[in-house]
Amino acid sequence: MGVVARALEQRARVHVTNPRNPAYWAERLFGGGRATATGISVGIPEALRVPAILGGVRAVGEDIGGAPLPVRRPDPSRPKATIDARDHYAWDLLNWRPCPEMTAIDFRGALTGHAFLRGTGFAELVFDQGMRVTQMWPLRPDRVRIVRSGVETEIEGVPKGEIAFVVTLPTGEQRVLQRQFVFALPGFGGNGLVGYNVVEMMREAIALALAAEEHGARVLVNAWSGPANQFRFAFEQVRTPWVVSDMEGSMQRRMKKGGTILGWPRPL
Repeated sequence: MGVVARALEQRARVHVTNPRNPAYWAERLFGGGRATATGISVGIPEALRVPAILGGVRAVGEDIGGAPLPVRRPDPSRPKATIDARDHYAWDLLNWRPCPEMTAIDFRGALTGHAFLRGTGFAELVFDQGMRVTQMWPLRPDRVRIVRSGVETEIEGVPKGEIAFVVTLPTGEQRVLQRQFVFALPGFGGNGLVGYNVVEMMREAIALALAAEEHGARVLVNAWSGPANQFRFAFEQVRTPWVVSDMEGSMQRRMKKGGTILGWPRPL
């Protein structure tokens, strides 16, 4: 492996984790969401069951993903004017295909949704030998932790005090990406590095909406299949022969008195 390839990798092993920065497998082992006063654990899948949240995330993500994102350069013929730089390498990344498996609309929509729900969207940057970005791969925010080397964890290959991104792979292996190899899209937050986790901050309200939905569904089910409705159905089954028999007797008595079924006189 060449020097450039080793420099592009910039990955290291995490030696120590602590309760403040639990590993991904520990979070999954003890449940992905946090319990609420209603007893419902709220995470991203549960939050997306609320129609208002799902509709808002889709509207914002699709609008931003479909908006044009041109790359501009100064116009040499006109001072203080700019023109489209369609020959720039970043044009295709931002407007067509940031990676072989996604379009630009899907990529920007995914990062916007991550920032909207979890506070920050992350993407890994892949460079060529000329240190130009050739690919951008979105990362799952729930598998990315921002740590400071030497403060929260001891990380080899990262200078003390520098920020790094600990990424948990689907295999469970943890790798560290230095700051220059990760694009972060923070949402509304207090430090400019990461945004507030909206689902975490609104978990009680989300749990209340889910509990109200479940309660309404159970009331509707009980209204159709509860004990009261079953008694009413049984009563109707027993009552129907009596009603039919009484109607037949009434019609026969009317016919004997010279009337019709509707009570009008029989024609001569």
